[in-house]
Amino acid sequence: MADRHIHSGHRQRMKQRFLNYPPEFMYDHELFELALFYSRPVVNTNNCAHALLEKCGTVSGVLTSDISELEKTEGVGHGSAVFLKVLSEGVMRFLARGCEDMVLDTCDSIRSFFTEYFSGSDSELLCIAVVDAAMALVNTVCLPYKDVLNGSIGQRDLAELLIMRRAYRIVIGIFQPDGCGFPSPDNFAVTHAVSEISAAIGVELVDSVVCCKSSAYSMRSSGAFSFRR
Repeated sequence: MADRHIHSGHRQRMKQRFLNYPPEFMYDHELFELALFYSRPVVNTNNCAHALLEKCGTVSGVLTSDISELEKTEGVGHGSAVFLKVLSEGVMRFLARGCEDMVLDTCDSIRSFFTEYFSGSDSELLCIAVVDAAMALVNTVCLPYKDVLNGSIGQRDLAELLIMRRAYRIVIGIFQPDGCGFPSPDNFAVTHAVSEISAAIGVELVDSVVCCKSSAYSMRSSGAFSFRR
């Protein structure tokens, strides 16, 4: 009885956490735990999520495993294995839209990427694009710009996000739909904050691009900011 009381409401709290905060702040096992709520309505899916990652190694490993292999994971079962494969197919179709082979090795390609990335959005956003040594896009993190500016998402939070993604190099895009496309003092402040925390953990900030609905301004190409190498 006491154990049930301790864990009562856990699923609802997890759902609210996902809805109220950027999903980037959830660890891999927490995302699987939450996803499995919908295929395992009673089972403790935290244990299942940990078991999946221990067996398959990574998120990619889980999503690319065969149903027969997933079924062998303790607590998963056939229904959850099928559910995970449906998720995997959706992810694969999304990635097939072309982003996985994108290389951001010039200021023009970086500007084009962020212009497309922010198209259709009406919110102020900060996008951190993680790239590898050859400047190929690895993944992106999108955060509310105001939360970074006012410190609600602090440097420690940013460092944790970069470490979780094993970032080597990053490019950031700042989107202000009603802006003029030219860096403001706040844009420089956010860029400086990201630059400082990146340098502290050995991650290179390659460029900061300020975007509005009609233009994109590269701080590197304009010489507006001193980027460390």
